[in-house]
Amino acid sequence: MRLSKHLLLLSASILILGCHRAEAPPPAAPEDPLSRLFAIPNDAATLDLEHRRLALLHLGYALYLGDTDARALEVFAPPIGATDLSDLPQGWDQERFQAKGWEKNPLGFCAILSQNQVALAQFTRQRVPKLEAESVVDQYVSGYGPGTTIDGGNVRYLFWDDGKQRLMLNIVTVPGQQDNVTEALGDATLMDALRMSVDDAKVDGAAFGPAKAPLPVTKP
Repeated sequence: MRLSKHLLLLSASILILGCHRAEAPPPAAPEDPLSRLFAIPNDAATLDLEHRRLALLHLGYALYLGDTDARALEVFAPPIGATDLSDLPQGWDQERFQAKGWEKNPLGFCAILSQNQVALAQFTRQRVPKLEAESVVDQYVSGYGPGTTIDGGNVRYLFWDDGKQRLMLNIVTVPGQQDNVTEALGDATLMDALRMSVDDAKVDGAAFGPAKAPLPVTKP
């Protein structure tokens, strides 16, 4: 299982959406240990893809669960020279789910679709100036309130839930007073399968702290 570098989030032990470059599969190789960190979603038949209040916000546009793949690639239009991404996380049902996205350093976007509807979408930006990263946080807080926060100093998560839909922000400090920023929206079943939950963030985020203990949670 080869991992797209722009969708490898935080570190090898934390988050990945699972999209890969659209190309012929490589020769058989030993299993990548990262593949064991992510689950095959349960209860996928009950996905909540109704338009609700949560959305990914980008350049004045909004992407909701239930939107089409065309809409996803309109809101998050690929830059010139971007590489297409199309592979699902390992073991996911290829008849039930499809993946579409792109990557071009320092940006990456991928959507997991169910019956041509966005069921999970993720946008990543690497080495963002801190003021820009905080402006991303501010636009979501302004729209949805403070959210549930997990703050480990060098890594911070914010979560919002609306029924079975979940929005997650992740900000990781990198050298040079910059941040890696991840925005993800999805049905909670799929988010749980990809470790995008409060419980997983408490544990995964602790990898960035000296104590290695689960991080505290601040609820709104």
